[in-house]
Amino acid sequence: CMLLWPLFSKRSPFFLALTGALFIVVGYIFPSVRVPQRFLYPLGLLHYAFYSADYFPVFPYLGYFLMGGAIGKTVYKNKRSLFGLHRAKYTFPLLRLAGRHSLLIYLVHQPLLYCVCMMINILK
Repeated sequence: CMLLWPLFSKRSPFFLALTGALFIVVGYIFPSVRVPQRFLYPLGLLHYAFYSADYFPVFPYLGYFLMGGAIGKTVYKNKRSLFGLHRAKYTFPLLRLAGRHSLLIYLVHQPLLYCVCMMINILK
């Protein structure tokens, strides 16, 4: 969704909400359609033998993302916080550190969890 956002970022909140609603509706229709091609998975069109626990297709999830974009453009029109608090003053240093290094944390936690699971399995 973040990769597709530049295509939508300059649009009005109304257009984003309408497009988002359309993507959501189409996203709930697609799972009932089965196709023989596997390359259509990213759109939400599934093969007969498809199963997954971690699958988020463009339809409907881009719709949810666009709805969030419409809400953000409406609520934060002036690009100022609604709470009036200075961020650095009211957050914990550990959270700020995690926020600055979130990509590193994301990339490291998967292999780390995998290793922990493997060790638990070995110790059984």
